[in-house]
Amino acid sequence: YGQLYVLYLRHHSRTSNSTGAEVVLYHLPREGSCKKTHILKLNRTGKFALNVVDNLVVVHHQDTETSVIFDIKLRGEFDGSTTIHQFVLPPHSIQPYQIPVAGPASVTSQAPVPCKLYSSSWIVFQPDIIISASEGYLWSLQVKLEPVVNLLLDKGKLMDFLLQRKECKMVILSVCSQIILEVERSVQLRLTRTVLQHYSFKKKAFFFQVVEAGLSRSNPLLKRPVRTQAVIDQSDMYTHVLSVFTEKKEAPHKFTIAVLMEYIRSLNPYKSMEVLLSKHQVLAALRFIRGIGGHDSISARKFLDAAKQAEDDMLFYTIFRFFEQRNQRLRGNPNFTPGK
Repeated sequence: YGQLYVLYLRHHSRTSNSTGAEVVLYHLPREGSCKKTHILKLNRTGKFALNVVDNLVVVHHQDTETSVIFDIKLRGEFDGSTTIHQFVLPPHSIQPYQIPVAGPASVTSQAPVPCKLYSSSWIVFQPDIIISASEGYLWSLQVKLEPVVNLLLDKGKLMDFLLQRKECKMVILSVCSQIILEVERSVQLRLTRTVLQHYSFKKKAFFFQVVEAGLSRSNPLLKRPVRTQAVIDQSDMYTHVLSVFTEKKEAPHKFTIAVLMEYIRSLNPYKSMEVLLSKHQVLAALRFIRGIGGHDSISARKFLDAAKQAEDDMLFYTIFRFFEQRNQRLRGNPNFTPGK
């Protein structure tokens, strides 16, 4: 995430009180001293290797031939000085790779040989390189996002995870379509209105996150620095989710209208915030967004830029302190991350 860290693999002795090995992350700022900020709990012992892929820490375990993924942007358990993280997904093995058989054309029809995964001859280089010394192959490790949708059942956590990844746009749009289909299925099963409202609330929260990622970049005066995540705007939502859904003849007419109204309603709070900021009503915009519970996900840079344009030093200091306190509460560190 644009920050420099030292990753230290710490092994615990195999005692009754042992919790297994852990990876400790030390943050190295450009100025100031090194500080321990994150601990990744592995809950196992043995031989490990580490890669960093798409801002994710991937830890390979040779004994079980599995790998686990950590995302330090997801909320963890803060103990007062460091944030403790558990792995995001259950342990899984790297996708098997078949090595083609080399030789004359007459024997190329032979079946490829499966590659030995998690071999003791593996050599790992940062950020994403794995070399098999015994077989003479070099691989670049990648993370496939499509299977994550079925592995991470908590939809809110899933969306938080996907929004930080490269090439995430189509996967997120697919999740939004899936959410709508789940709601539609609930209607077809004639569940109670309470269940429908519950699904609508969750769907609205997901739309908040997706749309805000696009709206925060819609104003040319408040552009953020280029980041690795995909940008999902309203045209994407219309093309890949809403238009496809409204064209479904089997969808109940009333339900179609309800979904469209929920989407439009989800846009309104952020449009209201944009209007207030454009009129230099920075404190009013902040109070408004806090009133609807969206202050943990809004862009600090957007508010700080608006406060700076107002040329009011006290206003800028007030907004700056608010987001410093938010950083401390959410991440245990008042410092801002790049792009924020």
